Amino acid sequence: MTSVHVVSPFTTLAVGLRTLVLDEADLQPWEGSAPALAGTTLRVSRRGPDVVLLAMVDPTLPATDGLLSRWPDSGLVVLTTDIDGWTTVVEERPAAVLPPEIDPGRLVLAIHAVSAGFVLGEPERLALRSRHPVTASPAGSTGGVSPLTGRELEVLGLIAEGAPNKAIARDLAITEHTVKFHVGSILDKLDAGSRTEAVTKATRRGLLTI
Repeated sequence: MTSVHVVSPFTTLAVGLRTLVLDEADLQPWEGSAPALAGTTLRVSRRGPDVVLLAMVDPTLPATDGLLSRWPDSGLVVLTTDIDGWTTVVEERPAAVLPPEIDPGRLVLAIHAVSAGFVLGEPERLALRSRHPVTASPAGSTGGVSPLTGRELEVLGLIAEGAPNKAIARDLAITEHTVKFHVGSILDKLDAGSRTEAVTKATRRGLLTI
């Protein structure tokens, strides 16, 4: 289970990202800190989160530097319009610097990749630079790492059973809106034009057994 600490100056954005984390079976919000009450100090766990997810945070602020220094071993996933500014900040650790409009499926994949030690650039290239080199499998290969996240594989399995989005949402205890994002991400990653084609391609690649 990968722990994720969401940080953003925008409450609505922070709540949305935390909800995304809660919806993923293999992600969990990091609970090592609690809001400080009046007259008290912030309680911070000795062990930091596996990944810190920063959304629209200014990299030049002293508070940002303090946050990064607090957990030097945590991976970073940054959603920002200041790609160049953040790229120089995160050079020394596993990190992903991504545009804020990235779709939820790719964001979840990026979180897992960073947790595994990868350094990512553009969302389309999930191993731009790696601290742990891997060999990519050909499109028709049955070996290698799945291009789909664990949650996406669960969704794909239910799609293969003929389940509609509403049933998938109920079975996985996530929102129907989140299911739609996952389905879109699956079709994109498998270069499929329909749910049926996605199942066919996944089966040929060994990602799905029917």
